[in-house]
Amino acid sequence: MTSLSNAAVNKNSKVLAEHPAYIHQVSVELLGRRLAICSSDKTVKVYERRGGPKEGAAATSTAPQPLMPPSSSLLSVPQEWHLATTFEEHTAAVNAVAWSHPKLGVLLASCSADRTIRFYTEQNVESGPRWTSLTRMKVHDNRADAFYDLAFAPQTKAQPPKLAACNGDGTVRVYAFDETWVETCRMERYQ
Repeated sequence: MTSLSNAAVNKNSKVLAEHPAYIHQVSVELLGRRLAICSSDKTVKVYERRGGPKEGAAATSTAPQPLMPPSSSLLSVPQEWHLATTFEEHTAAVNAVAWSHPKLGVLLASCSADRTIRFYTEQNVESGPRWTSLTRMKVHDNRADAFYDLAFAPQTKAQPPKLAACNGDGTVRVYAFDETWVETCRMERYQ
């Protein structure tokens, strides 16, 4: 088993130091290039990876390519994570973050104790990649509690993107994207 050197670990220690409050969840994008961390400080921070192999066909291809050979793990190549952006749209603790499948592009979702789900994306503009907050979904049910977790469904060609989220009141909601995110299913705890 390969381990990181102390120097490589120390470079990445600043990532956690940038969150002054409790970290609720961390999520690594499927291709291993991005990392999202959410916290009680009401923020979502997105980090991008520096280091590791970036040469050859993978660097020139327009299709998403992992930065490491499939047999490697995130810890086997010394790397450095740098802060790409910080989102401060939530008004309460952010409890979970999730990356969509790369077929949807670079799409990140977060859920919070403020009863909202937010979506973010990285867009290519003339000056280079730029992160943008896309939309917000708020639960208008007075019985609803904070959102505590969320997950994207595996992407298929036949179905629209789907996202499931759970509330502290025992409700699981499933949303599908068709021009906007629409609740398609609700499962409530037996009363």
